[in-house]
Amino acid sequence: MTMPRFEYFNRPSLIKDALLLLIVNFILLLVFFNFDILEWLYQFSRQHEAWELDEIIPLGVSLAISLVIFSYRRIIELGELTYTFELLSMRDPLTNQLNRRAGQVKLISYQQRAQANNTDYLLILMDLDEFSKVNRLYGTNVGDEVLIATAKFLEQSLAESSLLIRWLDDKFLILLPDISAKSFELPHQLCSSLSEQLLGSSYPITCSIGITVWSVGEDLDDALANVEEALIQAKQAGGNRVSSYNSGAQASAS
Repeated sequence: MTMPRFEYFNRPSLIKDALLLLIVNFILLLVFFNFDILEWLYQFSRQHEAWELDEIIPLGVSLAISLVIFSYRRIIELGELTYTFELLSMRDPLTNQLNRRAGQVKLISYQQRAQANNTDYLLILMDLDEFSKVNRLYGTNVGDEVLIATAKFLEQSLAESSLLIRWLDDKFLILLPDISAKSFELPHQLCSSLSEQLLGSSYPITCSIGITVWSVGEDLDDALANVEEALIQAKQAGGNRVSSYNSGAQASAS
């Protein structure tokens, strides 16, 4: 998944500066017309041949052109550098997945797209069961490796069109843009095969998953609250299971 390319030039500022430069140069042009600056420079250079002004003046023009090219290239490099920092700020440094800030931006864009295309999405919130025990038994380094492995496992298990976000600590939020029977089977597959992909028999890692359908017209905060409620239901039922949120009813665990 790639991040959208951001524009790092402030368009109103650019227009304002361009107009200012045009006005200044227009005023200078009027001054040149009225005072024959070029003719005066020519006469002055003839009167002071020893100063080699006829070579210095073209050099000044060349330097001005070089300065414009240099400034343009530095502006482009600054934009690329800013873009790189923007990408870094939107990625979780541990798992290299979208962080919560970037995820919220993407979710808002999905919400706008849903309104325009009359599309529903499936939200999946996964949380590792008793993850704090891993840190206590094996240390935080192993805990970090578990999170990295979990993120890779999810990335490999999801379609390219899906959205994967490291939501909070050991929680991962997934958005599936295509709702089908296969979409509803995916959370169960993730729940059943996660332990095999991580520590195995050393310390079985399981997860609890909450799912909800994010319907057209539904507020994003409400959809996130619903999937969180479904996850809590799965946790309260003992973990290592999937719970779905049904509007107007309690979440059901399976």
